[in-house]
Amino acid sequence: MDKIIVLLICRDPQLQPIVEQVTQANNYTLQCHEDLSISLQDHSPDLLITDDMAICQQLQQQGQTIPSLMLIEQEDDATLETLYQMNVTDYLVLPLRPAVLKYKLRQLVKMSVRRSQREAEMTRIKENLQLALEASQVGIWNWDMVTDEAYFSPGWMTMLGYEPDEFAHTGENWMKLIHPDDVARVKQALQDHIERDMPYVVDHRLRGKDGTYRWIRARGRVMMRDVDGMPRRMAGTHRDVTEAHQMRDALEKSEERHRIISNTISDYAYSYIVQPDGTLKKDWSTQAFHDITGFTFEEMDQDGWMRLIHPDDIPIAQARMQRLFQGMVDISEFRIVTKSGEIRWLRDHGHPIIDPETGRVVHIYGAAQDITHRKQSEEKLQQYMQELQARNEELDAFAYTVAHDLKNPIAGMMGFASLIKNYYSRMSEEQILGYIDLILEGGYKLREIIDALLLLAGVNKIDQPEVTELDMHMIVADCQRRLLPMIQETQADIQIVVDDFPPVMGYTPWVEEVWMNYLSNALKYGGQPPKIDIGADAPKNGMVRFWVRDNGRGLTPDEQQRVFTPFTRLNQVKVEGHGLGLSIVQRIVNKLGGEVGVESVIGQGSTFSFTLPVSSS
Repeated sequence: MDKIIVLLICRDPQLQPIVEQVTQANNYTLQCHEDLSISLQDHSPDLLITDDMAICQQLQQQGQTIPSLMLIEQEDDATLETLYQMNVTDYLVLPLRPAVLKYKLRQLVKMSVRRSQREAEMTRIKENLQLALEASQVGIWNWDMVTDEAYFSPGWMTMLGYEPDEFAHTGENWMKLIHPDDVARVKQALQDHIERDMPYVVDHRLRGKDGTYRWIRARGRVMMRDVDGMPRRMAGTHRDVTEAHQMRDALEKSEERHRIISNTISDYAYSYIVQPDGTLKKDWSTQAFHDITGFTFEEMDQDGWMRLIHPDDIPIAQARMQRLFQGMVDISEFRIVTKSGEIRWLRDHGHPIIDPETGRVVHIYGAAQDITHRKQSEEKLQQYMQELQARNEELDAFAYTVAHDLKNPIAGMMGFASLIKNYYSRMSEEQILGYIDLILEGGYKLREIIDALLLLAGVNKIDQPEVTELDMHMIVADCQRRLLPMIQETQADIQIVVDDFPPVMGYTPWVEEVWMNYLSNALKYGGQPPKIDIGADAPKNGMVRFWVRDNGRGLTPDEQQRVFTPFTRLNQVKVEGHGLGLSIVQRIVNKLGGEVGVESVIGQGSTFSFTLPVSSS
């Protein structure tokens, strides 16, 4: 340890020898000087001995805290009060006695050593704290809430790019640096801490010298309150968390990009851990899994994945899992049954992860797309394709009909007209009228075919006709009136074998055409004479079956299969049909929600039927 330096400044020269004697005996170094400032600068004394009050006052004014021993002439209250006010450490009353001086010096030396040790320790702590603050990018602040004066540590200032004393340290200036969008939040946090003793911890932005804002995590607490509980002083720290916020923002943007990509290429993603025994254990899944299936991932882990699969598609799912367990990437499409019972289609892309050491699949990652709408579109497209194919077949058959059914009457009409033109002068009136009747008959056939084609086109054009409750007795009676000439010509016997027709829903103009087709066919292809029964069955499963039974030759099973096909003509014996009527019947009944049918045995006649929905009334 270095020698203790004792500074002596005294007016009485007789005191110096006594002090020298004591200091030398204790191995202290004595420095005598008249100017305090020069002595403090040149010698850095450990303690001071003086008999001059002005020296102690000067020491106090300079803020020096070295131990001091004042030599006084009298020990009165005024003198002692003055020594106390000047922070004098101790005193001796003259005359000076060596033994007493020796004791006092030893006490002051101990005090000086302890002070030096404390100062060294404080310096070390301060340096370590400063290093820690700099390493952690933390600045210290201390705010006098009464005067608004503040202290911002050098670290506080430099983290924003300012010099330590570049602007006045006040609470007002600190508030001016806060980002406008954060001011209200910071003030609310301060108010909550002051009034409700809530922790003051808030992230906000402060403007740096370059004009950019840095994210700061502010912590602090009220250190002093007045007797009324009002805050007087608050202290705390500022930590630069800009990088953390940038990382968080980058993560949020990354997650947003991932979400967008995931929603684009898949509706949900999942991960399974494959246990050594081959069972699957949940790892994670996106929220969309629950949104689509209605199940939580935990429910699937508990009850098994196969619970989700549509029963008809379980073999597909089992084959898929087998491929994944074999280490093969798999893309499969299958149906699932959601928790609400809804059936949805998924396209599932599974990717297995193989442990290179064991060669065993240890993880399965997957991404699935909800392709229900696509499948529905495909089904509609397939339906449209089938309808288009059917329309094309109808067009081909229509061309055949035009070429044959229309050609023959037109050819006959042209032939008869040519005969009349060329041989009119040699024909009798009876012959001419006969040919005219044949021409009219051909015209009627043409009109019948054209009317049927127009009706078929009209049925195809209307998707949802306006249905009402039907008066079936009136409809059947109207049909009989329209067919009266044919009924009289064939001498047909027509009987309605039910008392009342059950009430049904339909579209009167269309249903009348159904009856017209069935009845006219029964008249054309019935026995000689035709015997026709009209009836209806009791309602069953919300539908009523109406039927027409004839006594014709009957239809073969093959003919029954083809009888409702558009533009099909069966080889009936008596009258050639144009193949349109029954196909129109089928279109009409289907659009009204019913079905057509035929039952026939060769030699026992045929029964043609159609169904319509029963009326709710």
